[in-house]
Amino acid sequence: MVKIRFMFITMILALIFLVSAVSTARAEMNFKEYKAIKNTKEFHLYLKGVGEGLECANEELAARGSKTLYCKPEKETMNVEQYSDILKREVTENTSELSDDMPMGLILLNGLIKRFPCK
Repeated sequence: MVKIRFMFITMILALIFLVSAVSTARAEMNFKEYKAIKNTKEFHLYLKGVGEGLECANEELAARGSKTLYCKPEKETMNVEQYSDILKREVTENTSELSDDMPMGLILLNGLIKRFPCK
């Protein structure tokens, strides 16, 4: 089960990487950029968009009957402060494993998976 989930996440990330590599405009922020602007209003707007995008993707997976990436309680709503807390925890706990070119969306997704594990 874990292996299938890992493969699914890997495929999604490979697709995201491929699309971003082909695109002329790059919207994904990496860990190096995060360290420079993490306390700005612009970053919080970016984080809100990434978090909501991940939540929409997760809800779409559930609607299609597919396995979700993470299992947030249905009645719990997320805001930018919660996404920020999850991201800060993930960065703090895994700083040595994060490379400067790692996408922040992936780091947030890993934090959401840990915060809301599927049973």
